[in-house]
Amino acid sequence: MGFHTLDDFDVRGGKVLLRLDINSPVDEKTLRLVDGSKIKRSIATVRELLDRAAKTTVIAHQGRPGDYDYIPLNEHAAFMTHYLGRRVRYVDDLVGQQALKAIDALAEGECILLKNVRSLDGEQEKKAPEAHASSELVKTLAPKFDLFVNDAFASSHRSHASLVGFTDVLPSAAGRLMEREV
Repeated sequence: MGFHTLDDFDVRGGKVLLRLDINSPVDEKTLRLVDGSKIKRSIATVRELLDRAAKTTVIAHQGRPGDYDYIPLNEHAAFMTHYLGRRVRYVDDLVGQQALKAIDALAEGECILLKNVRSLDGEQEKKAPEAHASSELVKTLAPKFDLFVNDAFASSHRSHASLVGFTDVLPSAAGRLMEREV
């Protein structure tokens, strides 16, 4: 197939960083998610990781800074919790102490969703993977994880830090949505 999938890794007890594309339609007046269908499509990979006892941290984006749909991901975590039937805790931090402590505290089969990756300067810069590997996001988070899983098919054409930076420094796999789409 040319790339690794979850079938190639034993994730039991391991810490997995999972990049999802759960960017969803937002009501311009209420600033609430209109629907969670895109979130629902990502659940198979999350469920598999949790069922296989991985300690899972999700990173994702919503909108772009300055746009009305650039909102926190707490509602996304609520949709994920609903679809999974298990709690996905939102952590309103990305590379600070709150995020790092939450990652360290994960138990097997637990999942957290970190703050919008686009809140970090440099995330959207178009750079080569090697350049993104030295970004603050990758340098801070990568040492905490055993595996990077990209299941953000709809965003994978972008050379952003959260999509390409980790593949240079961590074993990497495609998630189930990515695998199906490819």
